[in-house]
Amino acid sequence: KTEAEYKLCKVTQVFLGPKGVPQLVTHDGRTIRYPHPFHVLRINKMLSCAGADRLQTGMRGAWGKPQGLAARVNIDQPLLSVRCTDSAIPYVKEALRRAKYKFPGRQQIVHSNKWGFTTFTREEFESLRADGQLNFDGSNAHRLPIHGPLGF
Repeated sequence: KTEAEYKLCKVTQVFLGPKGVPQLVTHDGRTIRYPHPFHVLRINKMLSCAGADRLQTGMRGAWGKPQGLAARVNIDQPLLSVRCTDSAIPYVKEALRRAKYKFPGRQQIVHSNKWGFTTFTREEFESLRADGQLNFDGSNAHRLPIHGPLGF
């Protein structure tokens, strides 16, 4: 199979998930979470030609014009999280390998043993789902409390 025969991560839907985290869904059912760029980059253009000192005001009123957006991320913060089927893992790893060259710095691809975007491992998730102890919340799942609701 040549590389041109399959399309990697063709986006079909973009929405806000839990806690306002942006997510997108691809044509083959993969879900990707990513940090949204909220930080506005600004530039204060300065002239550097002869007689520029008569045309500029220096640092007075130096609030620049918007130039672009950036996402503020910390060290070891995930840039992209992908949920996919087991058969799509090699394709997702290849897509992420290609995408990491678009980001500055050194990126690493980590394969988690968690089920989707939940905090449960695969074995925990399957046993809790079989027992009916999960509450599904979009792309996430929460364990139901053992004791039930409080009475008044």
